[in-house]
Amino acid sequence: MAPRKATAAAKAFDGIVDYIRVKRLNPGDLLPAEQELCEIIGCSRSSIREAMRTLASLDIVEVRHGHGTYVSKMSLDPLIQGLILRVLLSTDSSLTALLDIVDLRAAIDHSLAEELAEAWKSRDITPSLTWSTTCANTTNAKKASHSTTAPSTKPCSPPSKILSQKNFPTPSGKST
Repeated sequence: MAPRKATAAAKAFDGIVDYIRVKRLNPGDLLPAEQELCEIIGCSRSSIREAMRTLASLDIVEVRHGHGTYVSKMSLDPLIQGLILRVLLSTDSSLTALLDIVDLRAAIDHSLAEELAEAWKSRDITPSLTWSTTCANTTNAKKASHSTTAPSTKPCSPPSKILSQKNFPTPSGKST
């Protein structure tokens, strides 16, 4: 089967994504008006509009009618919703485990999103680097076990202070 030709809307989509990336736009930053994007990307207005609808459905941009289009905060909701829909539409019963995983992931994302974001913003990067170094040293120690001067072999487990304080709902609704 021959590869599909990229549509004008797909080219506009790629152009807008490239624009966001190249300009290093952050969540909340305003994108140029449709007409300006048409000139920058070299696409028609209808292609830009279709690309914007696609980007909005993926939570990459937020269209505020009368105010403009803004870069959105990162969200896994479209991915989760897409997986859930695919599993729900599937007639194959072997996907039950996948459905349970998706349900659990959705519950975790929704219950922890703000708390984890705040914890990440306020934490010092040094403990994370220390943990990464310890993990690397543990891996190197296992590889160099024949060496007489092996690096530190402290146990390598991720920081779990926040996660250990939460009761996560299971797909059946019970807390663990």
